[in-house]
Amino acid sequence: MSKHKRQALLDEAEKLFNEKNLDEAERLYQEIIDNYPDWNYAAHASMMIGVCYDHRYDREMAAKWFERTINQYNHLEGFIDVAVFYLAETYSSLGRRDEARMAYHRCLDMLTRTKGKGHYAWKGSIEGLEALDGHESYPVW
Repeated sequence: MSKHKRQALLDEAEKLFNEKNLDEAERLYQEIIDNYPDWNYAAHASMMIGVCYDHRYDREMAAKWFERTINQYNHLEGFIDVAVFYLAETYSSLGRRDEARMAYHRCLDMLTRTKGKGHYAWKGSIEGLEALDGHESYPVW
């Protein structure tokens, strides 16, 4: 399939996700992973399957997909930093505080090297750590 076709597939998956058609969006994200495993956006598709589960309130499956994304695509640091943030948020919602704390710190470390401190996941990680600790203790710089 050409670059245009795979991009059209991703665009359609994103459209379906934004329309809250999670089952169909998930199916297309899975198709991207199956057919284009070496495309950078396969990491995004994998992460988005986790987001679909999160939107269905299946946090355990969401965590599994975020973990899978991070493990399978760890060589794409600029693509998985947001997955690390979502994993931290998911761990926190599951009461897995130590794992959440480690993931928030990993996200901050990655963002320092990739997208910078202005990225929404940076602020979210700071706020997540503060919530876990019960007070403001992390400078936003």
